[in-house]
Amino acid sequence: MKPVFLCGWVVLIVFLFANSYPSVQAGFKPDQVKAAYIYNLPNFVSWPDFQETAGEDIFIIKVLGNRSIARYLEVLTQGEKIKGLPISIVYIDSIYQARNCKILFVDNSYEDAVTDGQLADLANNGILTVGESLDFLKKGGIVGLVPVDKRIVVVVNLSMAQRARISFSSKLMKVAKVFQHEQGEE
Repeated sequence: MKPVFLCGWVVLIVFLFANSYPSVQAGFKPDQVKAAYIYNLPNFVSWPDFQETAGEDIFIIKVLGNRSIARYLEVLTQGEKIKGLPISIVYIDSIYQARNCKILFVDNSYEDAVTDGQLADLANNGILTVGESLDFLKKGGIVGLVPVDKRIVVVVNLSMAQRARISFSSKLMKVAKVFQHEQGEE
């Protein structure tokens, strides 16, 4: 069996069952699990006018501040396509380089440097922002890959997703937690 094919199955299993079965995540490093989630998110996300806003011929995922996740994503996406488009993983070191992508992952070490206004601007441009904390979601991030009891839980900020004109499939919503900004909790 081809290693990339096997890796794809592992990624799918981790993504679909990790919240229900914490033991699935146990054999993987947290950055590997987060990379698997980021890689699989587009399978459960819809963007309006996708082909017109995707950069035309490539699906770009940008990673702000975590080279390890960027490297894992490069391995996972090698030779793969998302929504029919080849994938490009771009490491950036400033939020000002975040334009022209479909997904932006913001490492928790950069979350404090990113403002509410910058996240709102990215949402207005249809960029799915992914961070690592509830504080990121409070600021206006769309998806949080939040550590809870030695596992990673997907938490979605539906109000910011609406602003970005992004919708999530029912399959994702079955395993994700919904962020409630009014209460300040998930």
